[in-house]
Amino acid sequence: MRNYLFGAALAIVALLSGCGQKTDEVVNDTALQGIKIRPSEVTLEEGESVKLHVKYVPEEAEATAPAVSWYSEKQRVASVDENGNVKADRVGTTVITAQCGKFEAKCTVEVTKLELPTPQPDPEINFSVSPELINAPAKGGTYDIIVKTDEGQKWTVRREKSWAQLSQTEGEGNATVQVTVDPADSESTLTQNITFKAGKGTYYVTIQRKGMQFSISPETIDVPSKGGTFTINVTSNIAWTASCEETWAKLDKTSGDGDATVSVTVDAANTESVTSQKIVFKAGGNSYYVTIKRSAKVKLAIDKTEINVPPTGGTYTVKVTAGDEEWSAKEQLVDGSVSGIVTITKSGNQATITVGKYVPINIFISDEGFVGQVKEIPITFFAGDQKTTLTLKVEKPYLLFDNIISNNGIKSMSGKIWEASASSYTGILTFNVSLKSNIPWELSVTYRSSNITDFVSLSTTSGTGNSSFTVTVDRTKNKGKEGIALIHAKPTGNWANLHEGSYNEHNKFEISFTY
Repeated sequence: MRNYLFGAALAIVALLSGCGQKTDEVVNDTALQGIKIRPSEVTLEEGESVKLHVKYVPEEAEATAPAVSWYSEKQRVASVDENGNVKADRVGTTVITAQCGKFEAKCTVEVTKLELPTPQPDPEINFSVSPELINAPAKGGTYDIIVKTDEGQKWTVRREKSWAQLSQTEGEGNATVQVTVDPADSESTLTQNITFKAGKGTYYVTIQRKGMQFSISPETIDVPSKGGTFTINVTSNIAWTASCEETWAKLDKTSGDGDATVSVTVDAANTESVTSQKIVFKAGGNSYYVTIKRSAKVKLAIDKTEINVPPTGGTYTVKVTAGDEEWSAKEQLVDGSVSGIVTITKSGNQATITVGKYVPINIFISDEGFVGQVKEIPITFFAGDQKTTLTLKVEKPYLLFDNIISNNGIKSMSGKIWEASASSYTGILTFNVSLKSNIPWELSVTYRSSNITDFVSLSTTSGTGNSSFTVTVDRTKNKGKEGIALIHAKPTGNWANLHEGSYNEHNKFEISFTY
């Protein structure tokens, strides 16, 4: 039978000496000062087992302390696994060492011979039971005990402990008695005797049941809001079951009989708060838990919902908030088409949107009504089942004369055509001209009369955007002749095709002269 020795004085000495030297090693902002083993001394019979536990000093250092490694000085006497489970194999003494980073602690294990009880037979009858020893695994089982005796010989049988049940408690003559061993509910190997009495004799069958080994890892699973599938490792030598508390997590296995890998699939979050639940494992009458912590659903958001874009285009950045959800963005026009001028690239939580030059086809751009008009291009952002929209307001190109003022007091506007008449003026006239535009442009002068072609000069002939320039008319030239000059503003570069070879009224300035 197993006998634990917990000598108080020896235990204190062993624990203090086993802590190793103190260092300034820091674990999670807490100085780890050492470790201890509980128990520090133990005596086991052959075949028995015990689980050793590590205690951290201080306890707060356990959370992120280095993994513990286990070693046995004499593996043939007693072995130890990675979880601190010690199995006694043969008579002798060994030292079990637990090492955690720079610290270590020790436990002395003494293994004694398994002593079976000595039967006291009745010499006047024939009676025997077999086997004398039943080695039961931790998961238990049902075993046969063979009784051989004289015909008509009566006998009784009793158990010592409740974790073994007998198929009968008395009999007569030869028989087979079944003993059912319950699954282990502790980490210790247990032993009990089944006692038969016949005549004046006492006979024994010893049952030794291994201690249960059950562990799960990890004990906590942090799940992003998008959910996912995660693995739970089960180490066990007994049967177990598993279940989820809530329906938003599902297991691919709900029971097993030994080691296993269990996959848990967690649904995406549907609330804007952190949710948690436990996966409950039951083994040997005990409960073990894995806690699932799922992040809250993060509402998809972008740092801007509207961007004003000039017709020349540009590059813009948009910050995206989507938590741990994967997100995407794409251009979506109402008719399902694309503009052809938008490129979207993604990097982390930022979208870079590049808009090219907006060149509409077959549009007269010099009407006053075009000033301030925009083409709206929706950019839709997606994350899970959420979406939100950014609108690109791309300014349409325009070009028109806005105002014309004569320094000599001569000006007029006929309909949409700016006109200046200088039939009675014989000197030099100047006109200050305002031009509205958001694209590159150039100016040209066309003469309607071939007999006079050189009486108008311009202070500039090209530019970009709004501008003012001066038109000079020299009436001292070509006296006695009549003439009309047309001053045109037209787009250049990528916008040159917008006029289709004709000019609209608002980008034409006509000057007429009569002698």
